[in-house]
Amino acid sequence: MRRENEIKSSIVLPEPYVHCPFTSNATDLKGNLTWSINTVSTYDATLGARFGGSNYMRAYNQISLQRLKTMCYYVRFDVIPTDGVSSTWQTPHYIRCNNTAGFRYYSFLQHFSVENAELTNCAIINNSFSVENNVLTTPFGSTLINTWYKIVLRVNESNNNVTVFIDDLKRDINAMVPLSYSCDIRLGCNDNTQRYLRGYIKDFRIWDVELTDEQIAQL
Repeated sequence: MRRENEIKSSIVLPEPYVHCPFTSNATDLKGNLTWSINTVSTYDATLGARFGGSNYMRAYNQISLQRLKTMCYYVRFDVIPTDGVSSTWQTPHYIRCNNTAGFRYYSFLQHFSVENAELTNCAIINNSFSVENNVLTTPFGSTLINTWYKIVLRVNESNNNVTVFIDDLKRDINAMVPLSYSCDIRLGCNDNTQRYLRGYIKDFRIWDVELTDEQIAQL
C-alpha cells in the first residue's frame, strides 16, 4: 500500500489553462476564457453549476484546438428518462470546429432508451453520426442519477485522433482534429440548443498539454 501511495504522490499534474470550478459563478480562475452566453444562474459550493433542462454555457472561438489538448469535468444527472431515444438525450458538452471538409463535432451524449441507459460519446461529422470506433459506453443500465461521472477528452496530436474517458473506461476515436481552428464549446446542450442537461457540472478544466493516462487517473 505504501508503494502504491508513493507512486500516486509522484504523479505531478500541470496547471490547467482554463479552470472553472462552478462553485459560486462561471469565472475562469486562469482568466483565459469568458462565456459568450451563460444562462446558468444557480451554483453550489459542492454540486457546481445547476443545469435545469433549459440552461447552457457557450464559449465561442476563444480556445484554439492548439490549446485544448485535455479537457475534464464532472457531471451528475438528476433525471434518467425512459421514454425513447430521440427525445431524451441530454448533452453534457458539445464542441464544434471547422476543417477542410466542413464542420466536425465532438460530443458526449447521455443516451436513453427503454432497454438501456448509458453514457455515450459520438463524433458527429457533417450532421451525421459516425459510429465506427466512436462509441464509448458504460454497461447498459448503469447510468444512475445523483452519481458523479468523470468525463475526459484528450486530443492526441501525434496520431491526430481523440481519446475519451468516462471514469475508468477509455476509447480512442477515429476523428481527425483540425488543430489550426478554434472551438465552439457548449456545456449543457448540443449545437442546436436542444437535448439540455438536467443535472450538475463542476470543476471544468482545460489543459494545453496532453495529460498521460496516469495523470488523468488522478483527476
